[in-house]
Formats: sequence, structure tokens, C-alpha cells
Amino acid sequence: MGAIEKDRIDFSACKNFIKDWISISRAIHDKIVLFEVIEVEFVVFDHTLGHACLSVGGSPIDRDLRRLSSEKSTLSVKGVKYNEIIEKRNIPYIICIYIDFHAWFNKRELYRALYGFPHNKANALFYSSNQIMKNASGILLKQQDEYTYFHNFSNKRLNEDNIKFFSMWQYSMNED
Repeated sequence: MGAIEKDRIDFSACKNFIKDWISISRAIHDKIVLFEVIEVEFVVFDHTLGHACLSVGGSPIDRDLRRLSSEKSTLSVKGVKYNEIIEKRNIPYIICIYIDFHAWFNKRELYRALYGFPHNKANALFYSSNQIMKNASGILLKQQDEYTYFHNFSNKRLNEDNIKFFSMWQYSMNED
């Protein structure tokens, strides 16, 4: 495929063409090429999204796991948000995350960000922030229709029944 000449592309026409193309039932990985330079691949259909996501060339996604575990990451900010209440009342805290197919990370990468790789923190959640590791009982991930749990074994706030319940979704690197 050649280079994309953006002045030559009618993006409104592309949108309408793609809308018509996906209105017919498509198989995963069906592809079309627009203007001999834009390849569109059907990845997944989720009628609740209300929009289409396209990826056309460009630079690669920054898959740096520090984006999940750094002090300024959304996960870290959410993790420390309720620290005062958690510590004062000594209650469990499970951070819930929902990601769809747009996300750059998956459960395997989240495992690496949470526990470190190789795993070296005695099953504690691995963060640069001790506050999150100390207070989060675990992380519950929902990706499409699948739930995955990452337990913080160093946090003792969940009772045994809850630990047993969440363990049915506990992720291990051995699953892949």
C-alpha cells in the first residue's frame, strides 16, 4: 500500500462506506481497502459503543507498563482515593476496572504491572506506591464478558468467603 495523502481522502465518504460495510454481518478479520491506502479490519462488534474505531498506520502504541503502575496512572489515583476511609474503618477495597477492545493492555499485561515480572513480591500487589499495595484487597478486571481478579495476598481485609468467591476469577500467568 502506498502513502496516505490526506488531502485526497474524503473522510465523510469513508465513514459512510464503512457504515454500509459493517451494516452487513461480517466475520472477524474481514478487511476492505479504501483509496488503495487505508486498510480497515473488522475486529469486534459491540452495539453499545455507538462508534467505530479505526487504526491506520501511524506510530505504535506506547505499551510501557509504568503507565499502569506509576504514581500518576489512573489506576494508582483510584487506588489511593479512599485510603483514609479504608484505614479508618479497616474495610476491604477492591478496585474495579472495565476495559474494552480499545485498550492497549490485557489481563496478562495487567498481571505484570500489578505483581511484577518475574513475580517477586510474595503475592502482594506490586506498585511503586506502598499505599495502594497496603490498602487494595484486589483488582477486578472486566474485559468484554470476562472477569479476571488479581488478589493482594498481603492485604488481610477480605474474609475467607469473599476470597473464595473472587478466587474463581484469580489470574495466573500459567493460564496462557
